[in-house]
Amino acid sequence: MSALPLVAALWACGSSDARQRARYLEAMELISRDPETAWARCAALRDPSLAGDCALSAVEAMAAGGSESTADLLARCARLAEARDRDECAFQVGERRDDPEACAAAGAFADDCRLHLLSASMPRWLPASTGPADPAGLAALAQQTHRVGLPEGDLRAASAMFRALLDRQPVLDRGACLPLASPWREACWHTGLVLFEDRLNQARDRGVLPCPGEPLPASLAHSPDSELDAAQARRPPNGACPPGEAP
Repeated sequence: MSALPLVAALWACGSSDARQRARYLEAMELISRDPETAWARCAALRDPSLAGDCALSAVEAMAAGGSESTADLLARCARLAEARDRDECAFQVGERRDDPEACAAAGAFADDCRLHLLSASMPRWLPASTGPADPAGLAALAQQTHRVGLPEGDLRAASAMFRALLDRQPVLDRGACLPLASPWREACWHTGLVLFEDRLNQARDRGVLPCPGEPLPASLAHSPDSELDAAQARRPPNGACPPGEAP
């Protein structure tokens, strides 16, 4: 093959890619105004990756708008070429509609979808005065776990609730978990450690991890707890410590 035909072929390929990208961007820009038309343009894209990403955004906009039924939106999801896109599409519909039936169609993301619905709904059914061992909170959790389609006694759902409750405490106190029966007690206790580790990460990112003996930022305040102290001791402080105080 001579050099000129090869250059022409490469130019044509690049030009086609550029046209596909331009059509993708046009469809994406249209979604906020006319998601139905945008959906059709997304479907016409030949690049599966662009088409899937575009269609997901269009369905999400339609789900938020409420003009189509959940069943119709899921039918659109089922027409996507890639299995991951189909699952993600159903997840987005479930999230936007707070609809566990959509989560059931989310394939690999079904449980993630259900857990997301549970967590997002907590402000509606979990009073601010609730403690981790409050029987009313555990009863409400059982009802909501059933509503979103998770198994009875799902410890992931319990951990989501315990995290929300422990995160509300002015001072983190895992002792509030102790009145719980097993395995709830262990789930609550471990969730408190995970929450504290996340707070340590946030303190590191903000540059406020203290040297030993220095006051803790309010976000790291906790009741006496050797395991939390050990978790903090494993984290190097932000900046240099005075001589003899470095961990």
